[in-house]
Amino acid sequence: MYKFIKTLFLVLFSGLFCHLSTAETIKIGLAGPFSGPYVAAGDQQWIGAMLAVDDINEKGGINGNKLMLVNADDACNPKKAEKIARKFVNSKEVIAVIGHNCSSTTLAASKIYGEANMLMITPASTNPDITEHQYHSIFRTCGRDDSQAELAANFITNKLNAKNIIIVSDGSVYGNGLSNSTKKAFEKIGTNVTLFQGNSSENNYPELAEKISKLNPDVIYFGGLQTDAGNFLKLLRERGNKAIFVGGDGIASPDFVRAAGGPNMVQDVYMTFFRDPSSIPEAKKAIKKFEEKRAIPTGYTLNAYAAVQALAEAIKNTSPNYSKMSDWLHQNKVDSIIGTLEWNEKGDLKEAPFIIYKWNDEGNYEPY
Repeated sequence: MYKFIKTLFLVLFSGLFCHLSTAETIKIGLAGPFSGPYVAAGDQQWIGAMLAVDDINEKGGINGNKLMLVNADDACNPKKAEKIARKFVNSKEVIAVIGHNCSSTTLAASKIYGEANMLMITPASTNPDITEHQYHSIFRTCGRDDSQAELAANFITNKLNAKNIIIVSDGSVYGNGLSNSTKKAFEKIGTNVTLFQGNSSENNYPELAEKISKLNPDVIYFGGLQTDAGNFLKLLRERGNKAIFVGGDGIASPDFVRAAGGPNMVQDVYMTFFRDPSSIPEAKKAIKKFEEKRAIPTGYTLNAYAAVQALAEAIKNTSPNYSKMSDWLHQNKVDSIIGTLEWNEKGDLKEAPFIIYKWNDEGNYEPY
């Protein structure tokens, strides 16, 4: 499906790129995992950003100039992300960056962008540390792990009435950050966690599934990305474990369902994720455009679209003095596909509402 969507978009945009080669353009870096195990997340970002650029250019561009994306594949690898960041910073043409996607790569690259005062907007990285450095040029169009952790802890405690709770991290920067934030959120409301298996990239999932199943938990909270989450859930169910499985925004991908073994394996799985786009009028129109091009906007696709919208507004209002774009975003609101965006001094959204979703027997997630 993703290969088909990519091919379709390349066909749709090939004419546009030919046209741009002879017109004045404004180049924007697009950095994410466009290969490797997390390519599904990269595709979400790529499709959202591409459609946003297409829509802006169809309306005449920005101040008469067209936008062009310059893709860079970091494969969710921090060292590759650092190289990409240096390349963009040293470029005389790329004026800002949409990305990165994985929290580990965004953490690595954001320091380089921040020190160079180059505007970077991540549509998907939720680790709190990304903006705690308080670089003036680093922004998000998504929420933070500590916010979704509080929601998850309260939901598990007060709605699911869980007494025997286990937290597992996949060992990634994202997974460790989310798991630790969730553990703190449980402690804050006085809920006991039976077992915390965190901060290890050497998890032996079959062994861990056996260990956890013997503890007979009510809820297993998994802090991690889609493939590991799906694989671990499959191992649990194969061992007869019927605990309620809860995850964060990192499992908002069809890859989670595939890794788990299909739609029947993800029933009664809950997750925290950004608010339902169907409740936002601006998003409904864009979703229709996505569907017309056979591109279903899953995960952070719409947040990537919104990141381009925010950048476009900053360009429009500061051109040709692009060094002022970060100042402009800190001082102004942007109407976007996911609602009105406004940032605090750290570059975090002042309002980034997470809600609870539940996976159904068709392998889709819907608001709970």
